[in-house]
This record gives sequence, structure tokens and C-alpha cells, in this order.
Amino acid sequence: MFEIFKSSVEYTKLGNALDKAFSNGMALMVQVERSPEKLHSKSLLIAHCHFVRTEIYQRIDVNKWPLDRKIICLKIKVGRVTLAEAYQAILTQVFIMANNIGCTDEVSAILE
Repeated sequence: MFEIFKSSVEYTKLGNALDKAFSNGMALMVQVERSPEKLHSKSLLIAHCHFVRTEIYQRIDVNKWPLDRKIICLKIKVGRVTLAEAYQAILTQVFIMANNIGCTDEVSAILE
């Protein structure tokens, strides 16, 4: 019974992390577009990628949740989305920014 509770808590944390990553990604996209300093934008994007890796990807992997499982992420879409849809929305943001900055290889290496 304790495992069910622990899994529920972890799943809630995952939903919160997905919402936070998407919101932060949107704010970061605006900052990247406006900032003339590519180095500063790159460091912010790299930090964001590490957050995505540890708080989202690793949590999904450790708990072995299937990517077709539904989750509530109101920042991404009203209602339920699959983990794959939510993760893809965040990756799309990340790679748009990486392409604009010119660091897609570094971002890919972090998110592998």
C-alpha cells in the first residue's frame, strides 16, 4: 500500500515538473529571442535542460511509466495529455532555443 502512495506522490511531482518546465521554457524562449548575449542564453538553456533531464526524464525512467500514460499538465493543454505529448512539447521548446543559440549538439548530449 505504501508503494501506491509513493507512486502517486512521484506522479504528482512529475506533473508539477512538466508544468514548471513548460512555463520556464516559454519565458526562456522570450528571453533568448530578446537577448543579444548568446553565452548567457546558452547557460540558461543548459540549466533548463538539466532540470528536464533530472526532474522529468529520469523520474519517468526510474518509475518505468509508459509514455502513453495520461497526466494533467494545465500549462501544456487543458485536460489530460500523454507523457509523450507533454515531453515532446518541452523538447520542441528546448530545440527551438538550441537552434537559435547554436548549441543543439550540447543540448542533445544532455538529454540523451
